[in-house]
Amino acid sequence: MDESLSYESFFEGANRATQKAMDDHANREFDEFALHSGVAVERLAKAALVRVSPLYLVEMRNNNTDMLLHFGGGLELPSDKVRTIGAKDALARLRKLQILPADSQLDTLIDMRNGVAHASGGEGAKFLLPTFARAVEQILGHLGESSERFWRHWASAVRMGLNERESEVTREVHLRIRQARHRFDERFVGLPEGARDLVVGAPQRGQGDGDRPYDAPGRHRDHHHGRLGDLPRVRGPGIGDDEPNESVQHRCHPGPRRIPLPHLPPGAEQLRGDQGVRR
Repeated sequence: MDESLSYESFFEGANRATQKAMDDHANREFDEFALHSGVAVERLAKAALVRVSPLYLVEMRNNNTDMLLHFGGGLELPSDKVRTIGAKDALARLRKLQILPADSQLDTLIDMRNGVAHASGGEGAKFLLPTFARAVEQILGHLGESSERFWRHWASAVRMGLNERESEVTREVHLRIRQARHRFDERFVGLPEGARDLVVGAPQRGQGDGDRPYDAPGRHRDHHHGRLGDLPRVRGPGIGDDEPNESVQHRCHPGPRRIPLPHLPPGAEQLRGDQGVRR
């Protein structure tokens, strides 16, 4: 029998489709999620069936004995002539074997998958991630396969999605946090070691020292006592009687020049204190 119909082939195909489905959901591409999650469930269901017997994949239509003989190993058929059951039939057989329970939400996901494949929208699949994860977990448990290895970096997100002790809103928030963390980590794949730490440790906008104005015009800071005072008033060419000479500040009050500080949100100044960077 063709290697593409082996347990390993179906299982690996299900794993690839699952990773794509989780990425789609994280990127809020719910039509693609419906498509890939449906493919993943179908291939995983077929993996479970073929492990029991390849004959369980035979499509029983038109008394096609050639297909039965092919899956039984008694007849070779060209690969383009081989047909297997669809997702709905695969799930129905797993339920008859008591490997999967009946689940109308899972049936809805498969319907959405077929709808997306025929150009219909799949936006409603947004809320079916727990349904998808639950079906996969049930089949993996029957097969004795590692859940951690199958979900890979999505394992913690799946556990949270299946945690029925948490409210739906809480599960959604935790799921989004894990999805965002995964998307962030993906940006550094292939970059030199330490690149991620440099970005994480860099000051964000509104933090650090970089663009806050020095002081209000006409005022100076006494660097010895930390007090603000009036600039000296001088007379001279081009200088009015009541106009402060900014250059006098540096001659009369020498000291280190302050690097401008960034604008901080309300309340942040109280937390950071006066920590201007001097040079």
